[in-house]
Amino acid sequence: FDQSAYCAELLAHDRDTRRAVAVLLERADLEEDHRMDFQSKDVPCTLSIQWLCRSNELHQIVTMRSNDVMRGFVYDVPCMAFIHAWVLHAANKRIQDSGGLPMQLGAYMHNVASLHLYERWLTRAQECLGGSPSIPRGCPTFDFEAPGFLDDWAGYAEGGGRGTPWQFLREWASLE
Repeated sequence: FDQSAYCAELLAHDRDTRRAVAVLLERADLEEDHRMDFQSKDVPCTLSIQWLCRSNELHQIVTMRSNDVMRGFVYDVPCMAFIHAWVLHAANKRIQDSGGLPMQLGAYMHNVASLHLYERWLTRAQECLGGSPSIPRGCPTFDFEAPGFLDDWAGYAEGGGRGTPWQFLREWASLE
């Protein structure tokens, strides 16, 4: 079940909906702990993504239980920003097909219950934040303005057959 596509459809049908929510945590994720196997760390950090249209702007609210600044946050924010744009595009396509006024891109809110930096990454984080004119090797980057990205994304958004937004990002990021 593609929750992001469903939410885009829901928003195209009813901009005032409060039900456009994708839930990423599954029952099986909780059942691991219910069996008292508290050793497993393989529980999704992203709990949900919600989209709300206010004043004709589509806002996105991401809720995370936990986010590592060096190994998660720097990838999660660009990925979630892409999903925000994807849902907007998909909803607007349906809206425009029916002669409606498209929504505009609104705010992106990233809520994290536990934002942290592990001690083993402290030196690397200091290097990344050190004001160097170039980003030190090994610091994560993501360039939405890279040549070809928007063209590839437009093809995907029009049904290019690449699957979910996450699959598209994974495929695109691996291209050199």
